[in-house]
Amino acid sequence: MSSLKDARDITLISHSQGLITDEELLLLLEENTSRNPDFSYDAYHRFDLENMEEAECKSEFRVEKSDIPLLAEALGMPDTFTCPQRSVADGIEGLCMVLKRMSFPCRYSDMIYRFGRPVPVLMGKRHDAGMLRDSGLMDDLENHAHSPTGQNMCLYGDPAYPLRVHLQAPFRDARLTPGMEAFNLSMSRVRTSVEWIFGDVIKSFKALDFKSNFKIGLSKVGKMYLVCALMRNAITCMYGNQTCDYFGLEPPTVDEYFSCLSFFQLKHMS
Repeated sequence: MSSLKDARDITLISHSQGLITDEELLLLLEENTSRNPDFSYDAYHRFDLENMEEAECKSEFRVEKSDIPLLAEALGMPDTFTCPQRSVADGIEGLCMVLKRMSFPCRYSDMIYRFGRPVPVLMGKRHDAGMLRDSGLMDDLENHAHSPTGQNMCLYGDPAYPLRVHLQAPFRDARLTPGMEAFNLSMSRVRTSVEWIFGDVIKSFKALDFKSNFKIGLSKVGKMYLVCALMRNAITCMYGNQTCDYFGLEPPTVDEYFSCLSFFQLKHMS
């Protein structure tokens, strides 16, 4: 497929050779001119992670420079990939494009200086109970959520979830006893600390908090949040977070985290 510039060049040559009229020249030039602003992407160097400063890398991508190849390997990023418009990029560059795009609200044109690519190349809520059902998590809990002594173990969710042996929720009776109220209060405090990670996702990837940037039906809102959540979890694996400190727990390595994700993904696909 020829580019718009190629089409314009052919049009001008055809006019100079008398193959098309002045009217046809104007019409074809208009049809083969991009409606997007013309950004001089070729005035910038192509992306090279090695040429970035440590502080720049952490600020723009939320990840230390030396850890980006580690993250790319854990994600299984290919060495190179080809976009729909046939442009080719390496895996590190593609990962950094995603991190840059989501770390702070920006237009694709704002990324040209960093990657030296044109805008077209740079562009290449359900109910909780419903997501729980589709996840297959309850089956996994029934099969594996047991202590060494055989006691059932459970997760604690909010009132939107159904009550099951392996899934508990706050008491919801109209009249709660003091014991019920105490239970709800104590569990609410623990649940709040667990949910700090949701704030971490938004704090790390400010683009998600830029609400006018998302339009249901036009933007892939769910997919964008999922990608950012995975990236935030990877950052937690590498640097820890407030939740880890609060509970005194060491996070898994980034390789262990993505290996577990791959296991459960393959399990539910089979």
